[in-house]
Amino acid sequence: MSRWGLLLVALAWLPGAAAQTPRPLDQYTLERWDTSDGLPHSTVQAIAQTADGYLWLGTWEGLVRYNGREMRVFDRVNTPTLGDNGIRVLHAARDGSLWIGTARNGVVQLAGSEWRRFGREQGLPLGQTEALAEDAQGRIYVANSNVLLARIERDGTVRRFALAGDAAAAGVGAGIAVDRDGTVWLGSSAGLLALRNDVLEQVGIPGEAGAQATAVGTDASGAVLAVVGGTLYRHDAPAWTRLVTLDRALARTLETVHANRRGEIFLGTQSSGLLRLWNGALERLDASRGLPNDRVPAVFEDREHSIWVGTNAGLARLRETAFASYTERKGLSDDYVRSLVERADGSLWIGTSRGLNRLADGRFTALFREQGLASDGVLSLMEDRDGALWVGSYDAGITVLRDGAAPQRIGPADGLPAPQVRALLQTRDGTVWAGGPRGLARREGERFVPVPLADSGAQVFVLSLYEDAAGTLWVGTVQGVAQVIGGTLRRWDGGAAFAAQDVFGFHEDERGVLWIAGDDALYRVRNGIVARLDEARGVPHVPVFGVLDDGFGRFWLTSNRGAFRARRAALDAVADGLADTVAFEVFRESAGLASSQFSGAAMTPQLRRRDGSLWFATAKGVAMIDPNVPEPVQPDPPPVVIEQVLVDGLPVDPTRDVRVGPGVRKLEIHYAGLSYVLPTQIRYRVMMEGLDRAWDLIGNTGSMVYTGLPPGDYRFRAEADNGGGNWGATGASLQLNLRPHVWERSWFPPSVAAFVVLAGLWIARARIVRLRARTLELEHEVALRTRSLQDQATRLEQADAEKTDLLNKLRKQSEAFARQAQEDALTGLPNRRSLDYALSRRFADACAAGAPLSVAIADIDHFKKINDNYSHETGDQVLRAVASILREGVRTDDVVGRYGGEEFLLLFPGLGVNEAATLCERLRRRVAGFDFASRYSGLEVTVSIGLADHATRPGHEGLLSAADVMLYEAKNAGRNRVCWRRDTGTTTDAPGGAVS
Repeated sequence: MSRWGLLLVALAWLPGAAAQTPRPLDQYTLERWDTSDGLPHSTVQAIAQTADGYLWLGTWEGLVRYNGREMRVFDRVNTPTLGDNGIRVLHAARDGSLWIGTARNGVVQLAGSEWRRFGREQGLPLGQTEALAEDAQGRIYVANSNVLLARIERDGTVRRFALAGDAAAAGVGAGIAVDRDGTVWLGSSAGLLALRNDVLEQVGIPGEAGAQATAVGTDASGAVLAVVGGTLYRHDAPAWTRLVTLDRALARTLETVHANRRGEIFLGTQSSGLLRLWNGALERLDASRGLPNDRVPAVFEDREHSIWVGTNAGLARLRETAFASYTERKGLSDDYVRSLVERADGSLWIGTSRGLNRLADGRFTALFREQGLASDGVLSLMEDRDGALWVGSYDAGITVLRDGAAPQRIGPADGLPAPQVRALLQTRDGTVWAGGPRGLARREGERFVPVPLADSGAQVFVLSLYEDAAGTLWVGTVQGVAQVIGGTLRRWDGGAAFAAQDVFGFHEDERGVLWIAGDDALYRVRNGIVARLDEARGVPHVPVFGVLDDGFGRFWLTSNRGAFRARRAALDAVADGLADTVAFEVFRESAGLASSQFSGAAMTPQLRRRDGSLWFATAKGVAMIDPNVPEPVQPDPPPVVIEQVLVDGLPVDPTRDVRVGPGVRKLEIHYAGLSYVLPTQIRYRVMMEGLDRAWDLIGNTGSMVYTGLPPGDYRFRAEADNGGGNWGATGASLQLNLRPHVWERSWFPPSVAAFVVLAGLWIARARIVRLRARTLELEHEVALRTRSLQDQATRLEQADAEKTDLLNKLRKQSEAFARQAQEDALTGLPNRRSLDYALSRRFADACAAGAPLSVAIADIDHFKKINDNYSHETGDQVLRAVASILREGVRTDDVVGRYGGEEFLLLFPGLGVNEAATLCERLRRRVAGFDFASRYSGLEVTVSIGLADHATRPGHEGLLSAADVMLYEAKNAGRNRVCWRRDTGTTTDAPGGAVS
């Protein structure tokens, strides 16, 4: 599923706010879905979540089931019981069923896979369903355009309720709510109504007699919320509490009221967007601030505490996260941010790859080459003691900005070693230093003077500069660390413990302890002694780009894969040998980051502002966080559901035990982990009990294919983890029984053997009786009959030999069945079980011999569309063709097998990642060049390949996982490409132009 997110960030964030106080709505992460993402209609007018975890959406063109990755639509064509595509109201019942209120066809219940309709035949007049609710007994209350209130009993009968007198014609359109006392409340044009003891009556609120009730709902405690006469009330029997009075015109546009578990009250309107009430203050979020549309007919909070908003232009989701991010959508000139500086006037300056930005009073202004910058590409920033802003560029030297003066440009003609300036620093003696790819330079008068290494006269590639409390200038380079002491540049020797090549930053704490961010570890230098903290010591990822102290005794480390927070005392404990590892908190996209790739290789990619907030440069905007953010809650494992089961391409009911056979060739099981925060990061593990002995970690693959399963009883299990490392008891299971052929049943071989033996005995007995009779009659033929008996004995031996031969054939057939469990029946390639064994054996051989081993996962792009648009038979032909291309295109010692579905696993013993990439690119081109279109009109087949080697992998599972990550990146990069990484972690172009 494609979807695009709009990240709304804080323009007036107040650091240190209480954890229980919600942020302003425009500081929430906001994501949107529309018809391009699978919605059948742009208006989402109902939202619910059933007990199994599915999110359900009601639109004018059908009911939508959303699992976090794809939307499945149910309409009157594929689900005739619905009878109507217009879905007005949804209610998730406590028994796990879903109740669906339609526009013209009554109410439908979905329980498991069974659909049941309630209409005229059951006593429910047809009309546009306006509201649904459930009481403690599981009875469903319905209001529609032709009945004020009806109740569907547990036995399916319908009872109707009406008002007496002039109010009998009151229309219900503002909702139904059942409070904790069992009273049923209705909003109507005649005011607020209540059903008590099966008697429907009008309820008067003091000062609101006869006023229209425009919205009704309940809060988390079960108290009723009602908007009557323009005022929002809360009912705690017997009193009504006034919460807020709305403008009358605004009150008339209200469509829904919803209270979340924290006590915030959300109001959806017809033309004024989404309103939120908290502590008596009303806040609005509308289309001008990111909402898809200003009409909001539905608001819902899911189990992960996200707020889902249905609008006339699609679906939106609001989520409160630790980080807020500034991106191009909020006015930043470019998303790729490299450096930050806070000036004396409190403004924040942001250097990007396309312009210099100033953030002040919640507004961005940008400077470009047209406004005097030497270049739009900004690498480094510094404010000197006179208040001038120095801007180091990527390709045009330095620009100095002074208030009231024209910009000053400084380039190689002014002594700069190179036009690229990655580091700028003014030391306490007033000297300005600049560094870049061609060395370090010191400002003397109006010129820069190069400062080469004292011992060799060579220049160094400078990445970072830092002056410590003692006045020593530390220089981070691509060849370790250097120091300027007394005006002389010398290499710093950190001893055997220091092995960093690229040094991205420094930080000195108040104790005089220096921390160094390197490409392989975080280093601590105390009293001249170096301690190394790397991935083996708990650092989640290297290289480390920067170290930032948040003022609360915690350090923040940045990297290409998120920000990591740990207490400084914990880092000291590991550095001092008092602990083995550091427990870090990891912040990535789920924490609100627009990108988890932080910036490095340039000065000041992070800073702590005077107000205490922390700011970070990332590949997608600048991210900000309150350093006193609450500890992140470990995510619960998402529930898993079995969505589809295909037996030889034919669907069977996934909600029941599967009993099939004999002769099943292919079993396909599709499943989904129902988490909506970052569904693409869900990882699965599966086990086929009766076949597998341990869990199989399969990444984010949502399906498994089994071919050639022997007959027997199996139990398929799937569990999911969304990053918390907790494989809980929320998985799904499916019981399977594959019936055998007659000759595969256990009794068949011994029965055949017994039959042969008995037949032989019967024949022998018959012959003996006959011979005795012949002996009495023909004494003179004794010698002849003796020879005849010997002949019969020979025949018996032959019969026994035939019996033995039959048993051998049965044994060989049994062995053939066993081989089928190791071989993919469709392609003839090794199957997943065989590949797992081959991978573990080749990995152990490579490690023992010190030889290279590369592994690739090849996935046929858009394979589901091939099955859908052509046929499953065409899909099988494509699988066979791709298998043949891969098998014929590799070396004799290489291993190719079908790993499941449209995925193939390739093992390249003896090949490093670069040589394997060349071979994979050749295979990719052969697949792309194969003429499928001559047989299947318009069919083009491509593959995406993820590649990894074993050089730094702790085990073959890690090697396989690394290849899977590369496959995921190849998919995200556009498919039909080979993706791998060198050991340096840099991204590499594959041969032939494919991008990794």
